[in-house]
Amino acid sequence: MALAEVPCLLVSELVTNAIVHTNNSVALPLCLAGRRLRTSVADESSRLPELRACELDEDRVRGLQLVEALAEDWGVETTAAGKAVWFEVDLAVSDRPHWGRTHG
Repeated sequence: MALAEVPCLLVSELVTNAIVHTNNSVALPLCLAGRRLRTSVADESSRLPELRACELDEDRVRGLQLVEALAEDWGVETTAAGKAVWFEVDLAVSDRPHWGRTHG
């Protein structure tokens, strides 16, 4: 996977979740410390997300599963305005899973 693909995918999933499930404004602060990127998606809902199992044919509820699989670390923090779902990735890591590729 290219360097920016994982953070872009995870941001897309978390922003989509925030918009679909809260229907309010979303903030997206990013912090780069060395090679480690911390991204947060904050919204104005106090409803906490749940990491749920899903069936193979489901096209929803996979956002947090992707975060769990691809982020170095992640979590949820409550804020005065609602909550922030965050993740961290090491931009130097090159041995991420290559989804959709076959190895020969």
